[in-house]
Amino acid sequence: MLDWNDLKTFAAVAHAGSINAASKVLGLHPTTVARRLTAAEAALGTPLFLRSARRSELTAAGKRLQERLGSLVATMDGIASTVDDESTAPVRIAVTENGARVFVTAVLPAFAAAGLDVELVGSNKTIDLSKGEADLAIRLVAPVDEDLVRRRIGTVTHGLYGRRGPSGRGPAVSADLNDETILLPTGVLAGGPEARFLADHAPRARVALRADSHITIALAAEAGHGLCVLPHNIARFHSGLVLLRSLDEIPGRPMWLVFHRSQRGNQRIRRATTIAVRELSAFHAGA
Repeated sequence: MLDWNDLKTFAAVAHAGSINAASKVLGLHPTTVARRLTAAEAALGTPLFLRSARRSELTAAGKRLQERLGSLVATMDGIASTVDDESTAPVRIAVTENGARVFVTAVLPAFAAAGLDVELVGSNKTIDLSKGEADLAIRLVAPVDEDLVRRRIGTVTHGLYGRRGPSGRGPAVSADLNDETILLPTGVLAGGPEARFLADHAPRARVALRADSHITIALAAEAGHGLCVLPHNIARFHSGLVLLRSLDEIPGRPMWLVFHRSQRGNQRIRRATTIAVRELSAFHAGA
């Protein structure tokens, strides 16, 4: 079955003369362009190009298809642009539980000022942007999918935190963390940098709580149940915590705002991306 994206890709390559040139116009990786051409040829049952190292020459069937498509591609793009410009659908952004707090604090006012509605899709699982499960996603792992575009929005760094006392200071901490009571990340957080640090530096410490939520651990630390390792951008929301020590032993982790390449022509998503990158970068610079 023919796919419109495959036909649109064919038209771009036919016009540009090569896969590499068309990939720049479409905002797609060259391998994606080649894959779509192969899919179009498979659906039609005939080669559309005679490919060389530099050029992609149309076959007779390719020339006939180019003639039939004519201005259809421009017409369809115009229709899509009109629908998008008039769309009032919210921008859907995939975030973690803390990412939702950061977004509401740092980005939501700017979205409201720009007239952008937003829907936060909260989940610890990785949202599939290629399936339209969200428009944008905030991630700590750089995407490897060639069709995903990333924009850096900051770096996550960590510290050792404890309950803030009446004087504003934290508890005295032993040089050996094995002598302390700790709060241990588990579940989906068990392989994270916080859990690894505690496994290396406090393997024999008393564990007062195990939890698969940074926010739960932060609340337990605020209540005085033990020490915890947290990203600074999470501890920032908990005034009952005090930083006992910055943990330079834990390498900083880049944070990314990610979207699918197909969204590059979507003016609403482009505007949302520009605002989100600006506001999130400013927030994490102060975290």
